[in-house]
Amino acid sequence: MYCIFNAAEALPCGGDSQGKKSKDSGTSTFYLENDTFTGTDSHYTSGLRLTWVSPDFADYRERPLVPEWGYPLVEKLPFANRSGFHRHMSLCAGQNIYTPEDISRSELIKDDRPYAGITYVSLGSHSSSSHRMDSLEFDLGIVGPHSYAEQCQAKVHEWIDSTDPQG
Repeated sequence: MYCIFNAAEALPCGGDSQGKKSKDSGTSTFYLENDTFTGTDSHYTSGLRLTWVSPDFADYRERPLVPEWGYPLVEKLPFANRSGFHRHMSLCAGQNIYTPEDISRSELIKDDRPYAGITYVSLGSHSSSSHRMDSLEFDLGIVGPHSYAEQCQAKVHEWIDSTDPQG
């Protein structure tokens, strides 16, 4: 189960307090998946992702979204030159956590998923029409202890007064 919050949809009357339309500032999305919603700590246990998607930059030369020195970069983006398509870029930060079914055990369980985590950032290029969407996303992340998945999972289990994961 997951929860998505789209900041552009939360703006009153399609704009912010300065009268700027939400489509001009892009869209921010908060995405949360956690097995707390379904009652099991098995395999994929949690996902957290904060994403910003740019406004359509099809007319980037007429709008101040991209500085002039960036035009050659935009023109080389995948999917950037399709006529009739909307074009967007996205920036994201997130974390995924994976656990074995039995979180009370700390040793490797040979026939179960090991504890794992990844914390990442990503950059994406997207092109869409009313019937098709193409996306290319580059993710850069860190796995293992420096992903801080263990500490995040332990803190959530502390907050919800649940079994302390031993991995």
